[in-house]
Amino acid sequence: MEYLKNPIFLIAIYASACYVLTFITRRVVETANPDWKKQHDENDKKVTYTSKGARWWNGVILYTIGPFFGVVLALVLRKTEYFPEEFKTSVTGSIVFGLVCGFTCGWFFKIFKKLLSRAAKVDEADLDKTIENPKVPGGE
Repeated sequence: MEYLKNPIFLIAIYASACYVLTFITRRVVETANPDWKKQHDENDKKVTYTSKGARWWNGVILYTIGPFFGVVLALVLRKTEYFPEEFKTSVTGSIVFGLVCGFTCGWFFKIFKKLLSRAAKVDEADLDKTIENPKVPGGE
């Protein structure tokens, strides 16, 4: 299990975990508050946000959830073997590692999605539709 010593591999794993936690948080919050979903593009003449809560959710909070989860994961797991040795010695190093993972979580997901679409020979737009509206087996 030498690959567990590779910091890039660990950043990718932690960033993936941050992305999943952010995705779940976003789904729960936007299901509980449907008006907080972004309605239209900012450049569109239609109303983009229906409330101040929606503006804060889309403009500030969504950008801070990934780094928050990154720091929490780093602080919780820093004493385990699944954390880079270089960052175990200080809390500050662990926080920086968590911030890097949190800020890069969306970027890693975009790369993973592109690789997945190429491997499956599927258009990325079709993959986006599937992620947004998954078909549940047996339920139509």
